Amino acid sequence: DFSNCNAYVRAVCEAPRAGLFDFQAGYQDRDFGSNGFYAAYNPDQWEHTATALGSLRWLKTAGRFSLGAAASYRKNFDRYDWTRGTAMNRHNTDNVGAKLWADCDWAAGVTTVGGDYAFNHIYSTNLGDKLSVPEGHYTHAKARHTGNLWHAKRWRHFDAAASAGVSLTPYGTSALWSLSGGYTPAAGLHLGIGAFQSMRLPTFTDLYYSSPAQINNLDLIPEKAVTYRIEADYVKDRWNASLRTYYRAGRDIIDWVWREDMDGKWHSEQTSRLD
Repeated sequence: DFSNCNAYVRAVCEAPRAGLFDFQAGYQDRDFGSNGFYAAYNPDQWEHTATALGSLRWLKTAGRFSLGAAASYRKNFDRYDWTRGTAMNRHNTDNVGAKLWADCDWAAGVTTVGGDYAFNHIYSTNLGDKLSVPEGHYTHAKARHTGNLWHAKRWRHFDAAASAGVSLTPYGTSALWSLSGGYTPAAGLHLGIGAFQSMRLPTFTDLYYSSPAQINNLDLIPEKAVTYRIEADYVKDRWNASLRTYYRAGRDIIDWVWREDMDGKWHSEQTSRLD
């Protein structure tokens, strides 16, 4: 009980004066019976999804300077039936992104400055703020804007890099940073080390989803994590060996927790630390 349709196209054009253009677009439509997927005792569940997406990337080099820009759009429809033929959840999402950056290659290495922007919007039967007037099938909606600005530096002679930036979200500003460095003690052997800070916003599902078995939580804040990485690479003739190890310290991790004190329901919380 499965139907799947995919279409995809990519076109690349490189002009000496205008630069490199890279265009991609795709579409996917699928429906499927999901027997026992959300609950083992119900064999008559069904789901239908449809997604359209497109992106355009531009790169241009002029002497020591390199410029880049990218834009993308993704449209997604999702319908889930607990009992086939009776729509239980409907979602209609739009995700728009744009990015702009510039590199300068000079005597001390490469310096990069850039920024990006994202817009997320959802129409839903149960996710988001309740609409005063329904929009077709949808009774709820929510939108948010996020942006990032950053500055990065790579030192050519010292095999080192650093970046610092700020993320602008509905939850305020968050600092983002990374540090990395490398060393070549012998021919063909490279050792590297790095540390990186990241952040993840709570999803609309984490914030708003409620059901007879689940309770939503509007008080969630972004997750944060710092990842430490050590790596080694060895190349000799036709052989290449590598080793990677990392430690990730996550804080305010979002998860659904079973709560007997809330009528035996799942509750969206972030009391977890994940290492």
